[in-house]
Amino acid sequence: MRLAMLAGDLDDDRIHKMGREREQRRLVIRHEVLGLAGDCALRGIAASSLTVETEDSQGYLRCLRIAESPALRSLDLSACTPDFELQLDSVTAPKEIVLPEGGARLFLSVREGFPTIRISGRVPGVVIECMSGHPAAGTFVLDASDGLALLPTDDLEPVRGIERYVRIDQSERGLQYKDLRRRVQPNDMLWKLADAKADQHASIDRITRADPDELCRFALGTNEGARAARREWLDSVPRPEAVCAHLLRALLRGAPPRAIWALRCMLQRESVCDAHAHVVGHALLAAGSGWGARRPAWQVKKSIPEDLLLLLRVRRMAITRRCQRWFLRPSGAHLLEDLVDLAARLPPHDPDARTVECWILAAIERTRFLSSDADGERTREEYRELDVISWRLPDTLFRLITRLHPSRHARIIEELMRLGIEQLSADDRVRLAGKLHAAGQGGGGRLVTSALQSGELSSRKMRTRAARFLLGNEDVE
Repeated sequence: MRLAMLAGDLDDDRIHKMGREREQRRLVIRHEVLGLAGDCALRGIAASSLTVETEDSQGYLRCLRIAESPALRSLDLSACTPDFELQLDSVTAPKEIVLPEGGARLFLSVREGFPTIRISGRVPGVVIECMSGHPAAGTFVLDASDGLALLPTDDLEPVRGIERYVRIDQSERGLQYKDLRRRVQPNDMLWKLADAKADQHASIDRITRADPDELCRFALGTNEGARAARREWLDSVPRPEAVCAHLLRALLRGAPPRAIWALRCMLQRESVCDAHAHVVGHALLAAGSGWGARRPAWQVKKSIPEDLLLLLRVRRMAITRRCQRWFLRPSGAHLLEDLVDLAARLPPHDPDARTVECWILAAIERTRFLSSDADGERTREEYRELDVISWRLPDTLFRLITRLHPSRHARIIEELMRLGIEQLSADDRVRLAGKLHAAGQGGGGRLVTSALQSGELSSRKMRTRAARFLLGNEDVE
């Protein structure tokens, strides 16, 4: 993985330069170096202290894995965008970890012993997997907490800002934890057993990391044993749509595409409460792109960016053609935001960039059709589909345009501008142009020009602001 490495402070002290370089590193993760699933892997870090920050503000970093770095003692992630998963193993287990303000999830793989780790910051969720051969073998799931400390012994010394403490129980058959609240002494709280049931993340990781032949037998087997195993697995996954990122990660690691796609289709059918989701033939034929029957009846079923990425990577296989045809139908207005997010995440010169662009243009055309006055009679489903983006169309267009690269996505931006000219009021066009200019995005002149030419600006003040924008005094709010 190519990373941008900044040495900043290391050059200030010439005398201790070489020694300090061995001790400290500062890494900046750019959007371009992330994997397709928003993942970044760091290996063989010789420094004892590592500071990581991300350049993007959109939160494209989804998973940060650090491995094979036994010298690492301190990890500072406070400058990263929040809401990603930090994956560590017991070999690479820094004693001190600082998370970003919004927090990050933790996945820890332990082969032997139990590491000493102190985490400062919000931890939305923890999965600790003790591998086979470990005395406490199993997968343990903990919910959110403010701060987390792993203890190799039973000694507990409260640390300010750390709410939860985890240890191996005295019988070494599982994990225990204790939550300390303010002004409560450690001896006043009892140790609790950690939940040993695997959540949807841990279960899919174990399945997809299996031997390829074993994975194919599990995902594609038609005998009763395979069906029963899949039914048990689907019943253990409370949020099937949350597993898409892990399926994508497994596919990029080299898992058999046919098996991964079959699991994806089963999860999609399970999310819409299909009683036959575990039957592989039925799932492959019935699968669509919408997830979640638990959404209110008036909402369109949601799509998932990771699911779209998964479809891209396996779309050339015959078993995905039915689902691909679903995407190519002119019913994708509700997919517009997710597709734009997908286009922004694809690396430059990606072979599927053209396909995603065609999907986006089709979704824009569908939005234009549904919004036109000529379409006098709409079905309830069409109203729901349009409502996803038309409720606050100026804000939606601003988010979409600013996510895209001005040169790589020029055609998409041009079509979004056209949509704004056709669907927004003259005043909203002037306001959108000002917001785009303030965000460093060009092209607002077309919006302002069309607003002036329409003669529909609501006041003299708006006409003056529009004229000032075109004259170069681009202070439109």
